[in-house]
Amino acid sequence: MFSQPEVSDFFAKLIQRVSPKSYQQALREVYVTGKFLENFSRDQVVRSTWESSWATKSWFPMAIWPYSGTPVEDVDFINSDGMMMNNLLQEANPRMTLFTGSSKIVDKLAYDLNGRIKVEDAGFD
Repeated sequence: MFSQPEVSDFFAKLIQRVSPKSYQQALREVYVTGKFLENFSRDQVVRSTWESSWATKSWFPMAIWPYSGTPVEDVDFINSDGMMMNNLLQEANPRMTLFTGSSKIVDKLAYDLNGRIKVEDAGFD
């Protein structure tokens, strides 16, 4: 749905309300998020977390997920602080982790996850 102009425009404007970004920067974030969700659902990376005791099922923000055609129970969203998430990642031992964030945390995750990390930096640094 993020590829539909009216949807991407709506979310780009929402991003601009909470972040000092140009429209093009915000629109690019919508595009990148859409591509992430496409890849995430195709790779079925969440399947391995279904049986984990720490996995928390929840609804995709703004109730968009059901319209994608993917069952809601196919995704785990985990809200936690950085230390807790780091512990969860180490416990789960994922095949790959996509991360957007600081280079300091990237270095730590690369070490903790034995290099099984892809970094998304949006080209700004």
